Amino acid sequence: MYNIVSPDENLIKRIAFFAKDESDFCEYKNTRNLFQKIAEQEISLADFYKQSEYNYCEKSVKRCLIYNPLYNTMVSLTPEEYQQYIGKIGVDESGERFFVQNGLWVEDSLDEKKGYNRMAKMLHLYSSPEPTLILATTQKCNAHCAYCYEKGVEHKDFPADKIDKLVQFISHLDWHKAVHITWFGGEPLMNVPFIDEVAQKLGEAGVPFYSSMISNASLVTEKLVQEHFAMWRMKHIQITLDGTKDEYERIKAYSDKENGKFENIIDNIGLIARHGTSVDIRVNIDSNNIDDTVKLFHQMEDIFLNNDKVRYYPAFINGSACDVPVEMRVDVLYDILKQMQNPAKIMSVNRLYNPPLNASCHRAQPNAFAIDADGNIYKCEHDIGRCNNRLGDVEQGLYGEDSRKNPPRLRKECEDCVFSPKCYGGCESNYLKSADPCMVDRYIIPAYMRVILDK
Repeated sequence: MYNIVSPDENLIKRIAFFAKDESDFCEYKNTRNLFQKIAEQEISLADFYKQSEYNYCEKSVKRCLIYNPLYNTMVSLTPEEYQQYIGKIGVDESGERFFVQNGLWVEDSLDEKKGYNRMAKMLHLYSSPEPTLILATTQKCNAHCAYCYEKGVEHKDFPADKIDKLVQFISHLDWHKAVHITWFGGEPLMNVPFIDEVAQKLGEAGVPFYSSMISNASLVTEKLVQEHFAMWRMKHIQITLDGTKDEYERIKAYSDKENGKFENIIDNIGLIARHGTSVDIRVNIDSNNIDDTVKLFHQMEDIFLNNDKVRYYPAFINGSACDVPVEMRVDVLYDILKQMQNPAKIMSVNRLYNPPLNASCHRAQPNAFAIDADGNIYKCEHDIGRCNNRLGDVEQGLYGEDSRKNPPRLRKECEDCVFSPKCYGGCESNYLKSADPCMVDRYIIPAYMRVILDK
């Protein structure tokens, strides 16, 4: 038995602490001091154990992999060691200690769900995440993707006369940490002057910030990257590819077919990476482009394998007639991963190491907002341009108390899911549309485990 991913022993200690502790949360406002005290405790052996509720297993004839998304541990066991793990045959003290220290076995009386939920609630109440803003520079777009959730939204630029109010709103956020701004659209690069002015005025106001962007990259030029990215404090950019050349150009249906050529986008990805900005290539998958997506990943490996600035992000389209059935999603991702020379370039694989979440996404986080091209403020970018969902606007601020300051509650089916620490309920927008809310981690982790078993 050996580790593929080593556990976070402090997480094991924290879950045990919060499962047994009944103190009022107000005693834990200083989370750093509390966690330091918990870290000083020892993981000791008990008399009776049970398997952790968060163990997920993939098996082959020769070995078994167990991953625990709560404690971030993955181990490899032989068939005999697996029999020891499930309690069918005896285990010596070193094996017992291995199972306990990796979080695969927990004390028989331990209520892990209670411990996780109490820890998540405490972190939500008293941790201080950085403010995050998704800013629609414009709601215009030069592409016409069939799956776009902004259909029916008015195409317009952010008004110049509201920029000062926007900067004032940002300035009043709790930015003891830097503000993270994501330039959004439409296609955000259709309104570069807006980005320039906001970045300049935030700098003049002394607001610490850094930025990212969600773009189709068709309007990227060397001049833009050299002359603007530094002022925008651009750290990374997400660019969508929906397939190889013909499929990509069909789905995007650009107004400007020359700039929208597949080869141009690939060149622009390389250009951005050469200048030091990280690129996440999002690949949207539906039932119509599965085979082509496999080809695309193979093609990207040929181009970007040795480029440390470029990673990939597979994502399933949800809420359409062409959704990949949930029961097929692990198999689809397995077919992609097994042909890759370096599966770690899939950014979701790296989430194996992420600590358990205390809120699902931007929509559930306090101090996180999306702002449309009319200055309206929302919880989430999926609401942009739909005023009935707004929380406020940049001129008046929030219309009332932001309910997201209260810890979110997990739905029962999510609370019972072994992968809940990786998505904490998933995408609420998808759930409200009766689409699959699960984050891609739910599918890519089992697929990655199968690839490891193959080797």
